[in-house]
Amino acid sequence: MLSALAAARPDLKNRIDAYLHAITPGIKRIDARSAGGYMTVAFRASNGSEFGPDEISDGTIHAAAVLAALFQPAASDGRIPLTGIDNPETTLHPAATAALLDALTEASEHAQVIVTTQSPDLLDREDLDASIARAVSMNHGLTVIGKVDRASQRIISDGLCTLGELMRGSQLSPEPRARATRPQA
Repeated sequence: MLSALAAARPDLKNRIDAYLHAITPGIKRIDARSAGGYMTVAFRASNGSEFGPDEISDGTIHAAAVLAALFQPAASDGRIPLTGIDNPETTLHPAATAALLDALTEASEHAQVIVTTQSPDLLDREDLDASIARAVSMNHGLTVIGKVDRASQRIISDGLCTLGELMRGSQLSPEPRARATRPQA
């Protein structure tokens, strides 16, 4: 996170700061700082106060790290073609997940972004395209990953539920794979 913040182009740094502010409204910006030969971060509040990482919530620090990974120069210019993030919403207030999903979506315009989540809150958006999601299930001891099943896609496209609502109700399943059959002799 620190090297990405220190090397960020002004346009990318502005995106990090804007999303961080949307996620944590009291924070205006984050900057990399040198302290006693080490690198650290400083969070600047809207009222001008400055806070170190030990004075900020874990959710804000985690969100800042996710944003730095998404908007690092190497990802934006194609040198890093893939960014994978496990549970980016960890320790975030559910209301902040919409801004996080916006950041993930924007970053995916420059590089492939793969996200794993167990949070229905992150998927609770009516405008989230179910075709980009993959469902995971355990069948007879095997992990199955696939496109969201057609019935769930239809429910979502008809506006009856969001991906998050289906996930809360344990209703998301991968599309069944066609089984290979042998021709009958």
